[in-house]
Amino acid sequence: MASFIEKLERSEGPWLAFTRRHYQRRRPPRWIFASLSFSLFYFFPLIFDSSVTTTRLLAGVATYAVFVFCYFQIAFSSLRVSLLYLLAMVIICLVTPKISTGTSTLIGYCGFFIGYYFRLAIGLALYVLLLALFGLSSWFFDLFNYWVIPSGVLLTTGLFFLAAMSRAEDIARYKDHRSNEKIEQLAIVAERERIARDLHDILGHTLTSIVLKSQLAEKLCAAGQTAQGQKEIGEVSRIASEALSELRQTVSGYKAKTMEQLLNKLSDRLVDKGIVTEVECDLSGLPPKTEAALSLILTEAVTNILRHSNATRAKIYTHRENKIFTLTVQDNGTVSQAQQVQCGNGLQGIRERVEELQGKFVIDTSEGFMVQIQLQEQAQ
Repeated sequence: MASFIEKLERSEGPWLAFTRRHYQRRRPPRWIFASLSFSLFYFFPLIFDSSVTTTRLLAGVATYAVFVFCYFQIAFSSLRVSLLYLLAMVIICLVTPKISTGTSTLIGYCGFFIGYYFRLAIGLALYVLLLALFGLSSWFFDLFNYWVIPSGVLLTTGLFFLAAMSRAEDIARYKDHRSNEKIEQLAIVAERERIARDLHDILGHTLTSIVLKSQLAEKLCAAGQTAQGQKEIGEVSRIASEALSELRQTVSGYKAKTMEQLLNKLSDRLVDKGIVTEVECDLSGLPPKTEAALSLILTEAVTNILRHSNATRAKIYTHRENKIFTLTVQDNGTVSQAQQVQCGNGLQGIRERVEELQGKFVIDTSEGFMVQIQLQEQAQ
């Protein structure tokens, strides 16, 4: 039996993975306490039969106590232990019908656990085997004249299929939970990659400039050109201050809680750099996933203007027509031929996010620099 259980635990199957993880969490099933109350019918024949002796009554109580112990062990133990206790429950139900004909009530619980633990094909085979063994037990104890077999069959059949449906629902719920976990993990990875791109854009060029100017200042001072060296040191201080300011603004953008707050922050960043900014956006009714992606796209588009554009005016606006949502970020800065073909980490990040939303990404340099995305609203 132990080797059979080990084979089960090594096998691949969604029902087994669910069961093992479920019991590793040590969470009691919803049905654990309420359903046990029906097992009290086991005592009815012992109570209402005047021929029952004290010894038989005590034996019935002891048997029931062992059954309840196995029941709770199945509910709270690991898969390996649960199946062993299930076997013990079946043995109890097969050897004790002579003590109480109410054993037909207990056999139903065995049918439930078989239906819950095993795939339908295997469970059906074990269910038929269980009923056959219960019939042989009833024949051996000469109980064919009682209601033991009909009641046991009906109860076991009902609980078996109830358990099979419960297991299917639990598996579906578990798969949904795992799917949501994977989506959250992918979102975290994507966010980390975005932050890495932002940090690269903010600090990569800046730190390189600081290193080069520091080395130049060192050489100038060594050559006796102290004034020129001090000028380069001043440039290093200015570059470091600008980088720190950009880093703070970027972190502040991460903390924006709503699209309105984000637009206000981005607009303030452009205005602080002397860029006259016009915002005409209607972002209402967007799904959370689309809204989250647009917040990152807006941040990257505005950051691209701040870092690479000599614009004096900028405009952020949206347009909705024929279930097409369009977001445009445009400035009047001049774009060189080299810049027209360049797509850095920021623009590449925008492209990737638009592709994730199955949208269209357009860059237009005919009049300044324009970034535009189009999304199907029904697909959001």
